[in-house]
Amino acid sequence: MTKIVVVGAGFAGLSAILGLEKQFRDNKNVSLTLVDKHDYHLFTSNLYEVAAADEEATGMDQLKKSIGLPIEEIIKGKRISFIKGEMLFVDQQQKKIKVGVREIEYDYLIVSVGSRTEYFGIEGAEKYSLSLKSLKDALRLRNAVEFAVQAHKNDMVKQYVRIAVAGGGYSGVEVAGEMAKLCNFIAWKNSYPREKIEISIIEAANQLIPGFDKRASDDVFQKLTELGVRVKLISPIFKVDQHFIELVTKERVAYDVLVWTAGVSALTISAQQPFIVDRRGHVETDEFLRAKGSELIFVVGDAGLAKDAQGKISPDTAQAAVFKGKYVAKALPVLMQNKKPAGFSFGGNPFIVSVGGKWGIFKGGGMYVTGFLPYLLRLGANIHYYASLIGWFKAVKYVLFQTRVYSRND
Repeated sequence: MTKIVVVGAGFAGLSAILGLEKQFRDNKNVSLTLVDKHDYHLFTSNLYEVAAADEEATGMDQLKKSIGLPIEEIIKGKRISFIKGEMLFVDQQQKKIKVGVREIEYDYLIVSVGSRTEYFGIEGAEKYSLSLKSLKDALRLRNAVEFAVQAHKNDMVKQYVRIAVAGGGYSGVEVAGEMAKLCNFIAWKNSYPREKIEISIIEAANQLIPGFDKRASDDVFQKLTELGVRVKLISPIFKVDQHFIELVTKERVAYDVLVWTAGVSALTISAQQPFIVDRRGHVETDEFLRAKGSELIFVVGDAGLAKDAQGKISPDTAQAAVFKGKYVAKALPVLMQNKKPAGFSFGGNPFIVSVGGKWGIFKGGGMYVTGFLPYLLRLGANIHYYASLIGWFKAVKYVLFQTRVYSRND
């Protein structure tokens, strides 16, 4: 019996194990095991939506349901075993992983443990800011914004409430755009002057969504400005205290709520033979996404450093993670036959970014579109993704449910 173990039920891990299940469905000599510390798949791409949702109008149960899909529902009727637990250690020599007090043997291991918020050693950043990596984080952020307004609700002279977003990448611009919509509702609900609630993005680079299309960056900038979001570019953060952000220029920016979306680093994978990693903790991989120096272990998603034949690094996005998982699902069966599959290549880099409700940008396939259409394309992409997990009928139903929940704030 060949034992294939996948650790991590994120975008890459699920794409890998579901692809492998299709490949080996009729092969009783291959077992597939999925390991994750949660019993649900967290759709992290919608965390910013949850953070900006009106909990009173929506309800906590609906918010949780909108972003967490039970693993049981995903693997129902499939030849996949699920073990709930956190991987603590990899023993390459014995070909075992430790999950809690259990030891699980593997012949091939696929690791997709994700990432954590990166603070770049900036003093006070982790202590005073709010991250956005989990459902708990999203709800904490939403409550922090309302608490900040309520703290000044009864003041004779209303104070400015300042929400700062550190980082102007995908997550940063999507959070800021949704916060602008949320603040409209919170201001109305608490009879607070909307003009006294300020939202700003602080970005170290000279454009929003660094590394991507300059045209897209400029259009996002314009849309955020229309929503009343202030954008500070070329503004690296030097230090953070309880009330102020100090930039490298010595300028001090006051805040009441600070959201940290400035970057991520890979989660550490403890192993008997340490993996080769880059400065952000990503495990370096070969052309087949195997950890360098270990032909039986694949590292995908945010945990791995994936390069194509030209040396171009795959981005840490949900779309790229799905692509990596699907690649391993096709490459591993070929390698198991002692054959050589085509090396990993993620091709082009189409993207959709949403900014404030039903407005977005799509770039890919020679197209560049702004406005409502990218919002529809994103819904279509989400349906396609969920269909790969639970089938088309349930996927359409689930995405329509998400749309109803999140649109209450648009």
